[in-house]
Amino acid sequence: MKKIQDTDKKPILLFQPTSVITAIVPLQPQEEKIISERERFITQVERINQMAQELEAAILELKAIDR
Repeated sequence: MKKIQDTDKKPILLFQPTSVITAIVPLQPQEEKIISERERFITQVERINQMAQELEAAILELKAIDR
């Protein structure tokens, strides 16, 4: 609150509007984000499985050379 003096020397009180109403949105997982995370997970699992198969083939080839 500010006091401002006018020419008659009477104090005038000025009120600044300070109230702002904001709604709080409840946190809920977004469906798109869940699908995206699941797709990333599946892609990573497939990549690891592919690398494991390649590693197995390389090990079998190495064993065949050693014999």
